[in-house]
Amino acid sequence: MIPQEALRFSDSDLECSKDQGTAEVRTSGGIPFTSENLSRVISGLRLAGTAIHGWAATVHVHVDQTQLPKESAELIMNDAIVDTEHYTQELRSFQAPTPPILGTSAHHISLVDGIGLEHTIRFGLTMADIDLQETVPAIEPSKEYTQTDLYRSIISRALFTKDPLQRASAIYLTYTGKLFESKEALSAILEFYKDSQIFKKLFFGIYEEGLPKNERNEFLKTIAALEQETLRPFMISRFESRINNAFLFTSLRQQIQDFSKISPESFQEQLKQLKPEQQEEIIGRLAGSGTPGAIVFLKEKWDLMESAQQKEIVYRFADSGTPEAIVFIREKWDLMELEQQERIMRNLAGSGTPGAIVFLKEKWDSIRSDQQERIIRRLAYSYTPEAIVFIKKKWDLIGSRQQEEIMRNIANSGTPEAIVFIKEKWESIRSEQERIIGRLAGSGTPEAIVFIKEKWDSIRSEQQEQIMRNLVFSCTPEAIVFLKEKWDLIGSEEQEWIIRRLTYSGTLEAIVFIKKKFEEMSQKFSQKFLVSID
Repeated sequence: MIPQEALRFSDSDLECSKDQGTAEVRTSGGIPFTSENLSRVISGLRLAGTAIHGWAATVHVHVDQTQLPKESAELIMNDAIVDTEHYTQELRSFQAPTPPILGTSAHHISLVDGIGLEHTIRFGLTMADIDLQETVPAIEPSKEYTQTDLYRSIISRALFTKDPLQRASAIYLTYTGKLFESKEALSAILEFYKDSQIFKKLFFGIYEEGLPKNERNEFLKTIAALEQETLRPFMISRFESRINNAFLFTSLRQQIQDFSKISPESFQEQLKQLKPEQQEEIIGRLAGSGTPGAIVFLKEKWDLMESAQQKEIVYRFADSGTPEAIVFIREKWDLMELEQQERIMRNLAGSGTPGAIVFLKEKWDSIRSDQQERIIRRLAYSYTPEAIVFIKKKWDLIGSRQQEEIMRNIANSGTPEAIVFIKEKWESIRSEQERIIGRLAGSGTPEAIVFIKEKWDSIRSEQQEQIMRNLVFSCTPEAIVFLKEKWDLIGSEEQEWIIRRLTYSGTLEAIVFIKKKFEEMSQKFSQKFLVSID
């Protein structure tokens, strides 16, 4: 049944026809705006919507041309047009007055909100009673300020009229139409009313109801430039509040580092004073600490948390790899989905703690092969002795390409255990030897320096230069000693680069080294200068 056929069974006096791919439902014209007629229109619209299984897209309101001049109509809507057949001004493209979606069926979303429709029509009609030339800020339409922006300004002004029905209509359109989207237009409106008695009321209406929270800061910066005195107390208090918030946020982050020494009740009270996103960060950091006190605190709050937050907390527990965190993970393990379990094991691998390794051993045979490979890669990044022992046991099960990647990652640590493992596998990783030595140089550990010395004569000269650069970046005392030993073999340009890079480190060993080299350079320059005089 098409809408036109459905409308035959109603007394709404509505007609329906196709217009550019949509079904346009309209009154036959000349219907007075009364409650009775409005009720008939709403009834007819619902019949049409049910028949076509669609939803209202826009609403156009026709106003008698003698009551609403063309110039004023164009100030209300960008595409207002004159209907020469009926002698009306057509105010086009109001947002469709549909109620909140109650379900997923077409029947639900095809309903028309009667109250909203009444407000939309009344707003369009009562605009004829306002001197729009006086109401709208004197802004010339341009790329920056469109007619739609001017329409928003009319609505903001209509909120302060004496007619209660008109105010209700304007408020409805403001709340449901998402009208406050242009910060430039809002700023222009406030600037126009800068010296008006309604400025403060208008500002708070826009700031508290019209703007998304994430846009308020930028908006305030713009409005602050107006230097409007009535806003000064608000601005000052707001910035003081932000400063206090920053201090509190920093304080709680510090308290997490020694959570056992603070009162959980006091911590909770302070936490409530933060913004939601700050609370989430603090809770995440607390979970990441994995301390006994943190575990107890979060277990008490567990049942009050949403599922998504619970998952994130468990992931952060796994990052810590502490014994207490692993006990908690065991308690919740059977309640978790496979995907969550696999992510937890990867996070535990990244911690590389003894407890994490024990847990991974227990679950290893139940882990999918592709996940086993990811876990071993994460273990290589943890650099712990326990992780390297575990990797050695699984080494023959790992593909050659993955072995090379893991060996490079292990080399980054330069730990004694890493050096021992690299020595064991050295002959089997010939293609990666140069890169591995480069990674060891970047660690700058004593054990890495000893290993590099052993292999130095077998390293190509180009690779030796790169190793020297990597040692500079590590800037450890042992690396500085090695640079001293090889200094005379380094070219002058490379020496200058090394000295510049060492200045960035600020370590005592680097400063002593640089000072000595400057003294040597100064002495050489003096000798050359004296020879030239002779």
